[in-house]
Amino acid sequence: MNFSSSKRATLFLVLILSGFLSCEKDETVVEEEVQQTFDRKLMLDNIYDNVAVPAYETFLDRAKNLLMAAEAFSENPNAMSLLDVQEQWKSAKFAWEQVEFYDFGEINSLFLQNKIDKYPFNLGNVEDNLESGDTLDQGFVNNSGSTTKGLPVLEYLLFHGADNTAILENYTSGPLALSYRNYVVGLASDLVVQTEQLIQILNYGREAWVSDIGQGVGTSLNQLANNQVAVIEETIIIKVLRTLGLDKFATADPIRVDTPYAKVSYEVLKNSLISIQNSVTEASSQVNLYGLLNFLQQGQDELLAPKIETAIEKAMEALDNTSTTFYDDITSNPSELETLANLLSDILVLVKVDMANQLGLTIVFNITDGD
Repeated sequence: MNFSSSKRATLFLVLILSGFLSCEKDETVVEEEVQQTFDRKLMLDNIYDNVAVPAYETFLDRAKNLLMAAEAFSENPNAMSLLDVQEQWKSAKFAWEQVEFYDFGEINSLFLQNKIDKYPFNLGNVEDNLESGDTLDQGFVNNSGSTTKGLPVLEYLLFHGADNTAILENYTSGPLALSYRNYVVGLASDLVVQTEQLIQILNYGREAWVSDIGQGVGTSLNQLANNQVAVIEETIIIKVLRTLGLDKFATADPIRVDTPYAKVSYEVLKNSLISIQNSVTEASSQVNLYGLLNFLQQGQDELLAPKIETAIEKAMEALDNTSTTFYDDITSNPSELETLANLLSDILVLVKVDMANQLGLTIVFNITDGD
């Protein structure tokens, strides 16, 4: 493997030391500057109303489309209806990647997003459910654990198999055909129910979140920055390095990719980067993190916000230029994934160290603390 020693050293130095670096700027001075000349509440309003809420609403629309496709497929499983429900699953998964770090307030404290996309799922329990003879409807799914519901389980049911002909047999001539058909509808229906509840909670907590304009560990901006860091770290360590055997695992294993059955991990990663980009530069408005950073760096020669934007664009360009799947590249072209890990680590340093230091924030998330 050629994951450069300098890049790897930089990455793990960030993971260990960022908490110290982020405290370097005088928080009181930053707070006074921002309150006097920059409307931080308007910035939080903008992020909440024009990024977070629309992202959830888009996912809800995609989830409803997925449910309709699942119902049509269950009623008449054939090659065309299978392709349609598979495409609707991909559309929903991509939309979710632009939602996941907007887990504000109670959504975060109760781990409610796990009901949508908890990975890895429990394959043994899913297969037990299929063989149980229970009515696998939304009520059953709602009462199930997070590792037997949501997008990952739907991916398995809709994509695992040598090809679509083999997958279709599970729903037509297989011994558990009825269970498969009911389970797909039950899972898709539960996605809609859970998302509607998430949006209700999101709307209920709006005023508390946008009014919390401080800089302490539990404040809104600090939470947003920590969530950005969480997404980037999980992407680098779990979704890239771990699959290549460069984390705690000794060997590369394609089954550890984010979407091992649908094989759309590159597209998933791109949507994760879009979510970070949107939270920084939404609608090219200056009432966002981009504008806040530019304000704090008035008169400086090298601005941080354009550097973050450029780093994200470079990573997205690399994703656009991939010619195969992430799953296949693990064994056939690992150097491409190592290059991607380097580009993502550049973003991580800019956000976790430079942005946090400039804004006087404290980064408490560290992927090495768990798992």
